[in-house]
Amino acid sequence: MVPLQMGVPGGPELLVILLVMLLLFGLPILLLGVGGFLYLRSNADDETKERIAELEAEMDELKRDLDTEGDDPVATGAPEGPGDDPQTGD
Repeated sequence: MVPLQMGVPGGPELLVILLVMLLLFGLPILLLGVGGFLYLRSNADDETKERIAELEAEMDELKRDLDTEGDDPVATGAPEGPGDDPQTGD
């Protein structure tokens, strides 16, 4: 005679059930996550390169501004010669 009710699943049965659930639900979610990451990373490369180019151009412009200010003593507020020092009045 065959029993009509089944017992509570034991260790091996629960392990098989867990593995099947992982394959059915976990693997697709993992693949979607990896695919989404790669998609966003590939799109961010163009934007990142453009932003880096903008920042490098801005740095070059600021360096030129600093170089021109360093060449002009009036722009830096340095006295040009004797008698031009506003603090001593000489």
